[in-house]
Amino acid sequence: MRILCAWFPKLDVELATRLRPALAGRHLVFLQGSGDRALVSGASCAAASAGVLTGMSAGQARRRSPAAVFLSDNAGACIEELERVAGILRTRVTTRVEVGGRDHLFLAIQADSPDDERATALRVMGLVRAWSDRPVRGGLAATRLEALEAARASRRGLLICPPSGESDPPDAIGPFRSESLAASASLDTDAGSSPLAVRARISSLAHRLETIASARNQGFRDVRVVLHREAGTETFRARSSAPLHTASEALALIGSSLAVESSPAVTRVEVFFERLTPDVRIRPLDRTFAETMPERGNLLRAG
Repeated sequence: MRILCAWFPKLDVELATRLRPALAGRHLVFLQGSGDRALVSGASCAAASAGVLTGMSAGQARRRSPAAVFLSDNAGACIEELERVAGILRTRVTTRVEVGGRDHLFLAIQADSPDDERATALRVMGLVRAWSDRPVRGGLAATRLEALEAARASRRGLLICPPSGESDPPDAIGPFRSESLAASASLDTDAGSSPLAVRARISSLAHRLETIASARNQGFRDVRVVLHREAGTETFRARSSAPLHTASEALALIGSSLAVESSPAVTRVEVFFERLTPDVRIRPLDRTFAETMPERGNLLRAG
């Protein structure tokens, strides 16, 4: 089994300009967070040519591109679009499809010969291009990382890496969309079922799920809490349009809808992180590198 990566360059920019055509051609910078310490999660070609890099702060980006239009990170919209395409692929091509990040999909490809493999990959890429109606590049390799790097290096169409000794396990790719994370705990109805104790247990379970999600490089968009009582169960659910990654974000999301009454006593608590996504958090760019990296115009003149 080999991995095919379908990479959609500047998907965030394309989705933004389709909603607001007047932004086309502008210096667009997407920010994750708020204030000058927010991090750049993406930039249009015009902004990138001015030296705006993913991971630099909003203040650094503003100095590089004073005329830039700053927009909130639209990773949620990107994930939704990728899941739409992945849903079509699961129905018509293969169930082994996974949303790999904010701008790419992974598919499992299996063929009897290199020629068959190439033909299959080209056919799948053609279908992805037709069903998404967007520019897409492909990379075929033994592992996800190699396939992604190949797709990004591809000038057009498909870049195929020769077989190597390592590969992702055959069952590594599954229906990413249907997965969820769950944790549960019982409560002592005599001493530990007060609203305060129940909320503390929910918080503890959410932190446990955060650890699991972080280890799997995943985020989530739904939080569900189920309270079991002797008289029955209560379910509380909250949904986010943007991917979340921490227990504090989960608790803040569910907090407004979660009503914990003292009677009847809660005997068991379940917490679910659902609608899992890839981890799309942006890591800060090395400050020294960001400050010393010349703007694109200066770099060209220096060369």
